[in-house]
Amino acid sequence: MVGVPFLAQYSETHLHYQVLVLVIPLSTLALAIGYRRHRNLRIVAGGALGMLLLIVGATVAHTQLGLAADRIFTVFGSLVLATAHFYNSYRKKLANSSL
Repeated sequence: MVGVPFLAQYSETHLHYQVLVLVIPLSTLALAIGYRRHRNLRIVAGGALGMLLLIVGATVAHTQLGLAADRIFTVFGSLVLATAHFYNSYRKKLANSSL
């Protein structure tokens, strides 16, 4: 994951597309595993919203709304997704400790 920005300089495509290829499947898997333990749909919905904002930022916002919109969607989506991951991990640990 750390090398993706370095490798992006040799690519014809936008960096966010390359990062999404890693982030979306890994985030989906992590949220699904957490959900199996804690059963909190709000965390999954928050994660889905964060991923949606990242996708919009990398596609529609980047191509049609400009660089500023791309950055706003990407930063806000990243923060929402990171918050969902934090709560997902926290609730999963609570669920594991009660077993």
